[in-house]
Amino acid sequence: MVTTEREYVRSLRYIIDNYFPEMERADLPQDLRGKRSVIFGNLEKLVDFHSQYFLKELESCCNHPLRVSHCFLRH
Repeated sequence: MVTTEREYVRSLRYIIDNYFPEMERADLPQDLRGKRSVIFGNLEKLVDFHSQYFLKELESCCNHPLRVSHCFLRH
């Protein structure tokens, strides 16, 4: 579960690092200009939550697997 969460955070960061800059290109089709938040929604908030809170809590449960359920219930 921890490995999957790490991969999820890594994938979200990949989108921010690689796709967000594409949305700023001068040759972006007119219909897509200014639509980053429409296309990607609250992606930055998801990255913050999963990397700063949820992943850290899951990692702290590595030696206590039964605590994982508390992470889900808390969030």
